[in-house]
Amino acid sequence: MNNAKTLAVIRVFTSDDPAVLEKHGKIIERLYGIPTRTYCIPDQPEGIPDEATAAKCVDRIVAKCLEAERDGADAVLVSCAIDPGVAEARKFCRIPVFGAGSCAAAMALTMGRRVGVLSLIAGDVPSEPKRILGDRLVAAVGIEGVRDTRDLLTDWGKAGAKKCVEALAKDCDVIMFSCTGFSTMGIAHWFDDLPVPIVDAIEAGGAAAARYFAVSSVKGPLKF
Repeated sequence: MNNAKTLAVIRVFTSDDPAVLEKHGKIIERLYGIPTRTYCIPDQPEGIPDEATAAKCVDRIVAKCLEAERDGADAVLVSCAIDPGVAEARKFCRIPVFGAGSCAAAMALTMGRRVGVLSLIAGDVPSEPKRILGDRLVAAVGIEGVRDTRDLLTDWGKAGAKKCVEALAKDCDVIMFSCTGFSTMGIAHWFDDLPVPIVDAIEAGGAAAARYFAVSSVKGPLKF
């Protein structure tokens, strides 16, 4: 992999705290050695909890993707499992635009036949990951009482997330997270003896970008 290549991470909530904003980029840097640069959309302090909200944020997300391209990014990851603005940004950007949700769904399909999804809100699986999973999606749960990603940082939100993961593990052979707020919390690494793998959306998006950078840096046909 060419470490000179940079991945832009578009956060879909607004904050002036660099440590919070850069959390997802730091996860990717630690796991895959990819340099990242983080951007956040304006006027969205509650993040994107549902597809209705996502639709209102598309123009701001596309603008940040284009800004990242002008700044020299080699690829973009939209850090939201709903994949808001991804299809639209691909129409304008000359660099790859990855969506965390579709990356997670695609990876989940490589790990099992019965996929369970942990969503932010009960029963609310984003449409793009749902389309990719198809009939391999066998269960979907959300955390009772959660309204947006800020609730995940509460003690009851954390306890609820843990309970949901343990319940899914009884019915599925792979669990996918359909909210990148779970990446911020690091839930995928809370379990030492869970019997099924967990696909974290930010880690999956980073893996896709890492693979793209590795392949795009090879000159000529691959030789084995």
